[in-house]
Amino acid sequence: PIDAAVSLCNPFDLSYCNVALKKGFARVYDRNLAQSIARIFKSNEDVFRRSPDIDVDAALASATIEDFDRAVTAPTFGWESVSAYYAGSASADAVPGIKTPTLCIQAQDDPIAPGCAIPRERLRENENTILCVTPAGGHLGWASAEDPFGAPWVDVAVIEYLRAVELKLRTKESVLANANAM
Repeated sequence: PIDAAVSLCNPFDLSYCNVALKKGFARVYDRNLAQSIARIFKSNEDVFRRSPDIDVDAALASATIEDFDRAVTAPTFGWESVSAYYAGSASADAVPGIKTPTLCIQAQDDPIAPGCAIPRERLRENENTILCVTPAGGHLGWASAEDPFGAPWVDVAVIEYLRAVELKLRTKESVLANANAM
């Protein structure tokens, strides 16, 4: 079983994230991610050409993530459109059902998973989730002030969180074992 989880820069709402990718500097991310995915896709083109649902030529010509999702992701998983895929795949909808202690760390200025897509109220209402939103950090770009080229501070925070959950679980198990021994 999974005893704890951590989510970093989660694109909680793909529709919001897609809109954000069309603005400002985020367009660079959109284009570069699409090109990277198309290169990976190309290396397996012969496999994908066997699928009648995938528009291989459109996938290879993808200029945006949305283009790729329209050509490959949505049809592969049976969605009628890329809009339906984005709406139906929002991890924000799963937040109320989270039963495992989960730390969510987001950056307000994330160009891929923007602050406006964070389901703050849902996370606040779920006792199993902790939300940390930094004003800056971009998409997984948190650096340490002490050593900007070393491990980001978020790595330390994640390890501390997981250790704290482990300690709590061990303490709980120890209390239960002692109670059962009496």
